[in-house]
Amino acid sequence: MDRELKLKDKDLEWVSTSDETVILDDASEQYFATNSAGSVLWDALKDGSTASGLAELLVERFEIDRSQAESDVNDFVTQLDELEMLEA
Repeated sequence: MDRELKLKDKDLEWVSTSDETVILDDASEQYFATNSAGSVLWDALKDGSTASGLAELLVERFEIDRSQAESDVNDFVTQLDELEMLEA
């Protein structure tokens, strides 16, 4: 089953530009910066998505193959999990 992924509701602040997003977790005082693909994923995670939904966004937006998109999503979600930026 495809896990529902969503950003945690509190302690996160971010600023987005045209090609990156910089995130600060106030609770842990850690920050995380994304590239343009990460910004697309971050925006989708604000409202919630699944890994397959995120991969589809990358395929559509950046015209990459599905296996590359899935790998990129997996890496991104793993980083957010390690930083505890996703809801449990």
